[in-house]
Amino acid sequence: MLCHLATATDWAAALAAGAYRISTRGLSLEDAGFIHCARPGQLAAVADRFYRGLNDDLVVLVIDPDRTGAELRDEDTHGTGETFPHLYGPVPLDAVVAAVPYAPGPDGRFAAPDLPGVITRRPRPRPGRPPPRSSPRPAPSSTAWGRPGPGQRSRRPPG
Repeated sequence: MLCHLATATDWAAALAAGAYRISTRGLSLEDAGFIHCARPGQLAAVADRFYRGLNDDLVVLVIDPDRTGAELRDEDTHGTGETFPHLYGPVPLDAVVAAVPYAPGPDGRFAAPDLPGVITRRPRPRPGRPPPRSSPRPAPSSTAWGRPGPGQRSRRPPG
């Protein structure tokens, strides 16, 4: 899964438009050529660097890259040796498997977000035991905007 930091205002506009087209704070997909994404473990540092002190609520968009239909590249655009995922196309709403509110702590700094159902690292095999079986990450039971999550059915009683 990929993550993207969005302002609540930009996310609301995407819900109305049918796709998300913001690259990063102040730049559209058309301006930058791609949408900046991150891995869950990179979010706090990105939020502190680019969104600290922002006067709009933040939302972490959890994106299934297989549902975007866009090219995905892992790139080091700043020459630091750390790579970030970049999506070269818009994010359709059905590719966003969760939209999780993300706020700084009382000191104004961001901590690692709690992203239910998203694995932030692979478990290490224990000596003498086989490695864990690969399985798809569990889908959230519902999206942050109240619809059933991917692969989930509405919970209507039969009859």
